Amino acid sequence: AVPSAEGLFHRAIVQSGPLTRFKSPEEADADALALLDAWGLTPETAAEGLKTLTWEQVLEAEAAVTADFSMSAPGFPTGFWPVLDGDYLPDHPFDGTAAPSSLDVPLLIGQTGTEFTLFMLQDQAAYGLDEAGLTARITGMMGEAGTGVLATYRADFPDIAPSALYFRIFSDFAMGGLSQAI
Repeated sequence: AVPSAEGLFHRAIVQSGPLTRFKSPEEADADALALLDAWGLTPETAAEGLKTLTWEQVLEAEAAVTADFSMSAPGFPTGFWPVLDGDYLPDHPFDGTAAPSSLDVPLLIGQTGTEFTLFMLQDQAAYGLDEAGLTARITGMMGEAGTGVLATYRADFPDIAPSALYFRIFSDFAMGGLSQAI
């Protein structure tokens, strides 16, 4: 994905699922402005204002801003991602226009079984799901197909708690889906 890295890598591993789309400069600017707004700052006051923030204020603003991030391809929340800059990151890493030099580099893509557990920290209700809550979340995420997906996972993992099964399904959906798309 980085043309200037040509020849530096002979094999590569992407762990925790691949990030297949980067943010545009406009999207990154909007995220930055949202953070500044959460702190009561503007681009003009940021240089001095950022110096006065406590770590608690930083985390509170991050939580508020990321709560508004949407779900995207497939089922992965947008976030503070790398930004296309036209030089270091000129293209999305898995587009046909991405650095042709990386085509000869073998790539292994992986994730842990419950990778998405960490990303759910702001959704404490996800940690106490019952079967009805699990079903509602999976069918809400996948529509009618969710019923079959849930039955398949429940057959494979009959003894795990509903929340643990939710994290496993969501991890596969969000990160595994991106891996399979490549």
